[in-house]
Amino acid sequence: MKATKPIKQLFALFLAAILMLSGFGQSVGAVENRTAKIEDVVGTVWVMKAGGNLAVRAYSGMRLQQGDRVTTEAFSSAKLVISDTEDELTITNNANLVISDLRLKAGHNITKLLVWSGTVLSSVNPDRNPEDVFEINTPGQKIGAKGTQFIVGVDPLTGMATLWVLTGIVSSIEPNQPAQDMIYPGGEFVNDSRDPIGSIGDINFDDLIGQINFNIIEQILRMKDEIDKENAQFLEEMLNQLQNDSTEGFLQMDLEELQRMQVNLQFLVEHIIKAAMGANNLSEEAIAELIRNVNGSLENPINLDNLPEWIMTERERERQRQIEQERKQREAAQQQEMEERQKNNAALLQELLRRKEQQEEEKKKAAEEAKRKAEERYREALEQEARDRFDEMQRERTRKTTSERCGK
Repeated sequence: MKATKPIKQLFALFLAAILMLSGFGQSVGAVENRTAKIEDVVGTVWVMKAGGNLAVRAYSGMRLQQGDRVTTEAFSSAKLVISDTEDELTITNNANLVISDLRLKAGHNITKLLVWSGTVLSSVNPDRNPEDVFEINTPGQKIGAKGTQFIVGVDPLTGMATLWVLTGIVSSIEPNQPAQDMIYPGGEFVNDSRDPIGSIGDINFDDLIGQINFNIIEQILRMKDEIDKENAQFLEEMLNQLQNDSTEGFLQMDLEELQRMQVNLQFLVEHIIKAAMGANNLSEEAIAELIRNVNGSLENPINLDNLPEWIMTERERERQRQIEQERKQREAAQQQEMEERQKNNAALLQELLRRKEQQEEEKKKAAEEAKRKAEERYREALEQEARDRFDEMQRERTRKTTSERCGK
């Protein structure tokens, strides 16, 4: 009996050693679920939980997980924050977004979103682990963030997906294409889901403003100092690369192109705000008031007076003209398709009404025929005198009916 205690102690030590050697509770390939939180809601926003088929109204503080779907109605928006990495997403009106992947895998944070329609401003934490993954997928492209501030928009009518980069570097990969397209600050990537080849160039500010709302304008304005500083650092790194005759990891360009980018990025936010001031979908008075309220907290306040023009090459002007022409052609084709559908629907409705009237007329005739046959059978069953009285009643009823119709 005295040997029992030492044996138990030896067994406990042996078990502890096994657990430590096996990495108990800390498997290298462990996968853990992560969460996001809705931080702000404007208007009507719906959330459909993963595996469910019933959407519920979203509210501030609501937790989201992998597989959840967020949709916004007209004049609505939502702000999402990834809980651990503090990445922020601002979703505009008429958006449809799915959190397709939100896990911790092998020690790396995996964040993947699928945007079916609408516009999303992504503010990715610049201090995140370089091995972490942050992707936004659209019907026509996969977007991986190597920088911080960028906007993704999917036109629900044309299916065109557009990426606008404010800071950092963003990669875009088309389906079945091994190469990545790198988009830099002040640039855009336009991709039609029906066309595997996209178009890279400068931001088209009118197109950008047409797909964002006041909430995103406010976010951009409040981030102006951060955007300016990050772009200044980016340009300095590019200049060092150019001076050292090394372009690894950056877009190859000459000094003239770098200077053009430097001037443009210095006033990137101002050009966005200027375009917003002249847009039909945004209130100029509300933006002017926002500028007055935010300018006091900015190191470099917004000043639209004597704003230099955005410098574009002739090649870039031609690219934007071509994109605009293609967009108008798609819109015209969709308008024609919609009119054809309406015409076909009208013809179908007319045919249905004709058939309904025909069926009603046939039913009326059938009822009258059944009534006539019933009266005939009843008449034949009567004696001659009663039959004469019945005939007189029928004639009188017919005269009365005819008189009433003539009176009308």
